[in-house]
Amino acid sequence: QPGETAWAMGGKLLYASVPKELWQQGVTEYRDIFKLIVCTAEFDARLMAQGSLDAPRTRAADFGRNARPSTLNRLMRRIQTREISAEPEEDTFLDDWYTDQVTIITVRPQEGRAIPADGTVLALGADVTLHPHAGLKAVARLTSFPEMTRSLSQPSLPIILSRDTSESERVCLTQSRGADPGLSILELSSIAAHSTASVTPENPLQVTLPISLAEGECILPIAYDGEFFLPLGRSRAAEAGTDILLERLPASAAGTDRSLGGAVRIFFQKILSHRLGVAFEYPQLAAIYLRTDQTAVYEKELTVIRPQVAEAKRILLVIHGLLGDTSSIVSDVQQDNAAVQFLQNQYDLIFGFDYESFNTSVEETARQLKRCLEAVGLGADHPKHLDMVGYELGGLVGRWLIEREAGAAIANHLVLVGVPNAGTPWATLQAWATAALGIGLNSLSTLAWPVKVMGSLVAAIEAFDVTLDQMQPGSELLKSLAASPAHDVPYTVVVGDRSVPPAALLPTASNQSLLQRLFSKLFIDSTNPLFLGQANDLFASEHSLRLMAPERSASTQFITVACDHFTYFSQPAGRQGLVKALARNG
Repeated sequence: QPGETAWAMGGKLLYASVPKELWQQGVTEYRDIFKLIVCTAEFDARLMAQGSLDAPRTRAADFGRNARPSTLNRLMRRIQTREISAEPEEDTFLDDWYTDQVTIITVRPQEGRAIPADGTVLALGADVTLHPHAGLKAVARLTSFPEMTRSLSQPSLPIILSRDTSESERVCLTQSRGADPGLSILELSSIAAHSTASVTPENPLQVTLPISLAEGECILPIAYDGEFFLPLGRSRAAEAGTDILLERLPASAAGTDRSLGGAVRIFFQKILSHRLGVAFEYPQLAAIYLRTDQTAVYEKELTVIRPQVAEAKRILLVIHGLLGDTSSIVSDVQQDNAAVQFLQNQYDLIFGFDYESFNTSVEETARQLKRCLEAVGLGADHPKHLDMVGYELGGLVGRWLIEREAGAAIANHLVLVGVPNAGTPWATLQAWATAALGIGLNSLSTLAWPVKVMGSLVAAIEAFDVTLDQMQPGSELLKSLAASPAHDVPYTVVVGDRSVPPAALLPTASNQSLLQRLFSKLFIDSTNPLFLGQANDLFASEHSLRLMAPERSASTQFITVACDHFTYFSQPAGRQGLVKALARNG
């Protein structure tokens, strides 16, 4: 009655806990649901009682003692039996009821253990091991993703990684059971002041996960420091699974365990890395056939290609850049039906040239390309019309072929897309890839990137320490190209003018811009002139993209597109610019 109070189970205390046997198996969260049902008519709550299995009720089950067949009783009975009766209901009474529920989630974290400084390997559970580190003094444990995100200041995932689950997924170290989300986070707490600085690329913190990666997969460790998502290192295959090499930790992590910055919480994201060398035996010149289902078929057999070259009149050659391969460029272009129709109408045959871009010089790659073209019947003074598209490093390969390997007798037109003709300020591949990862993870690019861009960047940081010597301003390669003799092959240069939003470059109260703060946390030189007000496409300045020798500038056409370095082929503006460039010699 109004004003009365009722107690369940005689008012005894209810204890919520994580069963010990499940906790020892890695379950850290347990969910209990308390449901309140209030009805205007008396009903039998025993009808909701269940055994260990939700077995269907039999027709012999009644409505309970002294209970009339009310609306709520019949509803609960039907839910249990899940069957339709052919018998009519009698003595129907319409009732009104109200329900509410309270969900209690009990969290019992795993025990933390101090990171050993000697040779002892620390077992964290779920077959995850943490290797000793002489400089880092902290306590480590595994935890769940919901536990990490309970703070309102902790976002869940970078937007770019949650955009396409076919290219990226979060790594779960234990299989989730029911409401338990499973262990997926490495948490470092009780961190001694300044000890995170001891974790460096030369002295990384190594974690081994019991996960075997398929070809073309990698794992990127990421942490959120209260302001930025930070890429922390790289992965490599190991006998016991996969080694994660943490090459940096957020410097703001030292402090109390209860503060947001007082613990480093690291999650692991599996990404398709699009590693170079997976699909090709370098160097490879292959005919590319575009299909209506937005896929492409590669044909590299000379006995098949030569007759097609003999019959073709107009041929297109695509040369990829430092990262990725020609299939990545082709798949992006195929998203645009108008661009595909143009290519099919304009050319009888399309070639892709895939090459090893980390160790092989531009000069040697250009000579390899020349030999491959000669092998299919496209040697000097061939009677075909050959257009070439060179992206980034591939554009320098195309230029060297034409300007230094007598390629003016082979090609009729060269389209340069995002090519650093005057060099790039990035000294190493890893520095550029790490900076670009930071920009992508924090959505600091003006344009949205495809998820596969992240995979290519992760593959780059997993490569050995690759320098970009040939693309440094004033390099011998660029000097030689600048001094090349005149020739008759016209160039068309596609220049992207999108970088980071202007607000990310404005100084704040700390006298550093948002981008400079991000780079300082990634231990990247924040004085990079590329980001000090010059227009750029995130890899090279617009001045570098446009620079041509004076005698070539008059015959070179420039097309500006609303793209950055990673979206020349995925953005409609970039594809339209490519079509416009190729139509120049139509």
